[in-house]
Amino acid sequence: MSVNPQASRSRRAFGRQLQDLREQAKPRVTQKMAGEAIGKSRDLVSFIERGGQWPTEAQLSTLLDLYGVDAATRALVEGLYQAAQETVEVWWAQYPDLPKDLVKLIELEDVAEKIWIYGGGTLPGLLQIPEYIEALFRFESQEFGSAQTGMLAKVRRLRGDVLTRHRPLVLDTLLAEGVLRENTGGNDVMRRQLEHLLAMAQRSNVTIRIIPREAPVAAGATAPYSIFDFQSDPSMRQADLTGGMAFTEDAKTVRYARRLYEYMAGFALSPEESMHRIEKLIKDK
Repeated sequence: MSVNPQASRSRRAFGRQLQDLREQAKPRVTQKMAGEAIGKSRDLVSFIERGGQWPTEAQLSTLLDLYGVDAATRALVEGLYQAAQETVEVWWAQYPDLPKDLVKLIELEDVAEKIWIYGGGTLPGLLQIPEYIEALFRFESQEFGSAQTGMLAKVRRLRGDVLTRHRPLVLDTLLAEGVLRENTGGNDVMRRQLEHLLAMAQRSNVTIRIIPREAPVAAGATAPYSIFDFQSDPSMRQADLTGGMAFTEDAKTVRYARRLYEYMAGFALSPEESMHRIEKLIKDK
């Protein structure tokens, strides 16, 4: 099952419409003011305006009140909203118990034009095969139950469809060689995982670069993070935290993340050399 590009376009168009209404409001309404009106942060308003997610009916009503929208425009906007809710579905809606941070990540992956993932010592979820995912979740299934972790594992597998769908996401990722030398799930699983990486690296929309063990940099010790680029909206950085994720479009933070990415990329093998390194690792299995 793949993501629904039509849903993404519909959300983006609706988000831009809300942004236009906010910017046309008299007196002026900022994203911060809009966030305060709906009891949320400025970041959520920005996320909605970028097409990251739909507002709730209550949030939409409050925003239209705040923007001073006339009756005719309000009827049109609310009509478009209701029609979209009835006709557009996304695959992750089937999993209502997903953590909010994970839903936000999935939404970003769905609407982004390109993602830069510094995996470091972690293999990005978008590139993981089912058996590898199951091995990663083995401990969590013992702690939290197989039903919950099984659902999360399935969702992680489905997320990878953004790389193979029509108009696929563009991915550039840096990986520490150490993570490819681990034995997650055993030799057979790890060999299939490496073969999958090799196959994905041959796609025109996927670039994998490996920071070799001999590189004089602590590649595996640098915390993983992602940078999301959009067609016309500000870029965003996502970072994993203990017990959740952090999202920000603060320009200074995003610029720092890009500089760090470029710095670490200076120690990486070229895409072609990285493919050869993966082939060698497969032969060693």
